[in-house]
Amino acid sequence: MWLVNSDSVNVRTVELKYLEPGHTFMSADSFHSQVERSMKQRGKVYDFGDFEACVKNANSGKVDVKSMLYSDFYDWRDESSSYKLARMTPRPHVADMVWVKAERGQNSIEYKNTFDQQTAFKCNFFNARTAKQGVPTAVARSSARGVPQEKKDDILRKLMGLMPSTRQTFWKDLPVAHVSDLVTDE
Repeated sequence: MWLVNSDSVNVRTVELKYLEPGHTFMSADSFHSQVERSMKQRGKVYDFGDFEACVKNANSGKVDVKSMLYSDFYDWRDESSSYKLARMTPRPHVADMVWVKAERGQNSIEYKNTFDQQTAFKCNFFNARTAKQGVPTAVARSSARGVPQEKKDDILRKLMGLMPSTRQTFWKDLPVAHVSDLVTDE
């Protein structure tokens, strides 16, 4: 919703279609296969720079790689209304959605839970303040997220003996922060 209503792009509608289990063939699969082949040809991939080089070399080098920085990512404030969401029937769950549409000038989305569903559900989930003011803005990140110190120590302990000292900089410079680990026990 932010994108379609922003001045960053000149589009009227954004539609997202999510793959259903068992129907996962995508044209990108062949490119991923080329990246895997490039990684095998390289032999060892020690750090992100090596992985970037493998992606660049895929598809006979006809690839533009954008190395993203932390400032390319945004922090979004939760502007949803739990009151509205709890009272919606059916209750919208992203995991159930296969099709989502956002249109310029709208503060709601339309979604379907199956591709053969005839009529889309409409979902206005913003809290009252955001609904009045329009789509919320996001703030570009000003620093890297980082990993917990224990995680970095574990990575360094396990990896440093497996790679040449000239290839260890990426891992030694990995930012540290007091954040919860991304690994869950699900």
